[in-house]
Amino acid sequence: MPSHLRVLHVAGDPMFFRGSLYENLIFGCKRGHPDARLERVLKVCHVLDINPKITCMISDSKERNDDDISWASSLSSSEKWLLHLVRALLANPDVKSRTFVNSQWEGSRRSTTWIKMHG
Repeated sequence: MPSHLRVLHVAGDPMFFRGSLYENLIFGCKRGHPDARLERVLKVCHVLDINPKITCMISDSKERNDDDISWASSLSSSEKWLLHLVRALLANPDVKSRTFVNSQWEGSRRSTTWIKMHG
């Protein structure tokens, strides 16, 4: 693999750090870069059919400087997986690798997300 390529591996365990949901999603993007704009974050969320309740949480968290992670406890496993995927797509890597991330999703969600990612 050439060293100039950005490679991203989406592992099996979604992990989040202390801070706002928005900060967690743009992790890997340069501050001020268009990839980190709220509009882009929300567009990727829309493409992956993220629950509107969560997109509101993202918008609200951008305005606050939380050093808290309590927002994560309100998310289901499937929602955490989807947000993990949002973060991967926002990082805009040259090469993406995944470890059966969609195995955590229920039937129709699994096939819909696979089609949107690869279609």
